[in-house]
Amino acid sequence: MKFSKQALLGTTVLLGGSVLLYATMHQVLNAPAKPAVNSQQVIAKPTTDKQSAISNEPLTADIATEKNLLAQKQKEREQRVAAQEQQAQQYMTEQQRIEAEALARSRAENQLYANKNAANTSSVVASSVTAITQPVVKPRPVDTVAAPPQSQVAVPNSVQNTAQTQNAAQTRSATQTKEQAATPKPTVTAPVVAQPQPVAKATPSNPGTYQVKAGEGLIGLSRRYNVPVDVLASVNNLKPTSSLRVGQTITIPTAAQVNRITQQAQAREQQRQNEITRKKQEAERKKQQALLEQQQEVARKKQEAAQKEQQKQQEIARKKQEAQLKEQLKEQKRQQEIAQKKLEAQQQAQKKQAFQAAQDNLRQARQTVKQTDAKGTFGVQVALATDEKKANEITQKLQAAGYKVKTTQTSKGVRIVVGPEKGKVAALALKDKLNNDSRVDVNSGWVLYW
Repeated sequence: MKFSKQALLGTTVLLGGSVLLYATMHQVLNAPAKPAVNSQQVIAKPTTDKQSAISNEPLTADIATEKNLLAQKQKEREQRVAAQEQQAQQYMTEQQRIEAEALARSRAENQLYANKNAANTSSVVASSVTAITQPVVKPRPVDTVAAPPQSQVAVPNSVQNTAQTQNAAQTRSATQTKEQAATPKPTVTAPVVAQPQPVAKATPSNPGTYQVKAGEGLIGLSRRYNVPVDVLASVNNLKPTSSLRVGQTITIPTAAQVNRITQQAQAREQQRQNEITRKKQEAERKKQQALLEQQQEVARKKQEAAQKEQQKQQEIARKKQEAQLKEQLKEQKRQQEIAQKKLEAQQQAQKKQAFQAAQDNLRQARQTVKQTDAKGTFGVQVALATDEKKANEITQKLQAAGYKVKTTQTSKGVRIVVGPEKGKVAALALKDKLNNDSRVDVNSGWVLYW
């Protein structure tokens, strides 16, 4: 298809704005600083005799003047940079506006292209009849967009050929009508029937892939290959407003791919409608479900009320049963305590008897040792404490009961020994007394040599 004037103007403005913006930013970033006047250079210049006479004076005034000049030049440079940045911002804003307008026009032309394709064969026949019945007038040459090289042209499909034929016929008819209005009609004696001429290709066939050149964009490529901008952008994973780079490879979809994408869009729309219907059905189902749940909730509350009343009666019966059980347990515990006290009294009596017997045995053993003049001194080890505090507690308890206690430090702890007793027989009797003495709480003791 031929570029329309609006698209051509928009592309030109877009390209010019991009080039101007690039040049402006490049000039700003790479602008060389103006060389400042060096005071040393001024001083180094050859001086006349008159100047040499005052060379010894200070140059404070000259340096200050140079600083002022440098500051003024720096200020002017900053003002120029600010003005250039503002101008570049204006160019960018204008470029964005032009891109938006070009995109809107492209979408309108795509819609017009779709409407024209709906006419199919009728428009082609009408255009052919118009070309035959009208007098032959040689039209002016029409500027067309150059087609890509033959090496890049692929075999066109039937859909593209039909669209190209329709558009070329319409363009030819409109051009002939304009020429006839501007040129005086020639005098003819009889109508001349024009021979059918082959329709020139208005657009190149689909090359499959295309390498972007300078100044080209999605809108221009969509017009060239009769592909909607949205479809072209979708195939290449781009946005309709995306810019293209020089040398970038763009996939040009075929008519079959365009139809497939269109069918997919229709399928998505159908799916959306189905989803809407499903949601309506789901809402109706939820409404019925809510009504059913409400009825079930009423029945559930009635059942819960009945269950609560039953649980209340059961709780009353349970409390009565628990009260009776508590009374039984209380009586049983009281009887157990009585039996325990009796048992403890019997054990205390037995311990007392055993302690008395052990004490009598110790007394007899000591008398026997004196009579037999036994050799050796022995003691009874009652504990091996881990620290001094524990050892002191045990020692105090034994001493309070009337026993002689001796402590010694060992590698395993503090050894606590009761005694001494002369003769091993007396030591064994002392061990028996300690084990049966409830005051000292000694359960195990052993005799050792003192």
